[in-house]
Amino acid sequence: MLIYNITFHVPNSIECEWLKWIKDTQIPFILESELLFDPQLTRILNDQQEEGKSYALQVKCNDMLTLTTWHKLHSANFQRNCTNAFGQQILFFATVLEIIK
Repeated sequence: MLIYNITFHVPNSIECEWLKWIKDTQIPFILESELLFDPQLTRILNDQQEEGKSYALQVKCNDMLTLTTWHKLHSANFQRNCTNAFGQQILFFATVLEIIK
């Protein structure tokens, strides 16, 4: 089992708008493929004083082949949705984590 983790840095000035957008638009977009599941949105706690907050969106998938399929079919649209909604204001990157039992 894998976790696909997308970390976002969100300026304070658009935080409320972004939170609504990620919950109402992007999480449903990710889930409609039925390849990724069990989304969890978390705020990253940081003691540094920055302009903005960081969030991690984590979704699970069964294996690397499934994640690669999602990435090939949907990743570009995910990125385009973010850019269309917020331009270059949102910084984000993805990592893949393996669940160790």
